[in-house]
Amino acid sequence: MIYTRINELNQYTGLNANLDKAIKLLETIDLKALQLGKNVIDDDIAIMKFEYFADGKENDFFEGHEKYLDIHIVLEGKEAITCLNRNKAKQRAPFDELNDVGFYDGEYDSKFILDKDDCLIVFPSDLHQPKIKVNENKIIKIVFKVKINN
Repeated sequence: MIYTRINELNQYTGLNANLDKAIKLLETIDLKALQLGKNVIDDDIAIMKFEYFADGKENDFFEGHEKYLDIHIVLEGKEAITCLNRNKAKQRAPFDELNDVGFYDGEYDSKFILDKDDCLIVFPSDLHQPKIKVNENKIIKIVFKVKINN
């Protein structure tokens, strides 16, 4: 995982071609102007925009992906995301190949507080639990879904 600020993402180019494309896109796109829901950029990148009040509690569940990495970016508000290495978790149900998501149980290894313009990149080995409540404020958040495996 990578925990950083939006304006520092360019130092992580070279790890994956589609991640490079997403980082470049961040320099040109107005994230606040995106529609709520799924915004498809191409076959390799989609941007999900959410607006919600965080209500999660630590260790409720973890989600993980196999073909995509996530870039979580908070535009407004503050939330916590906990992470756990996939090898330390117990899978709840068979992996959903169609939606590239699995759900797991375990206890987190790392906790990140995301504030405005913070971002967290989670790779397939990084199970994560977003939407953990920090305060009562509304959150506006973007999640880039970036294909890393074919």
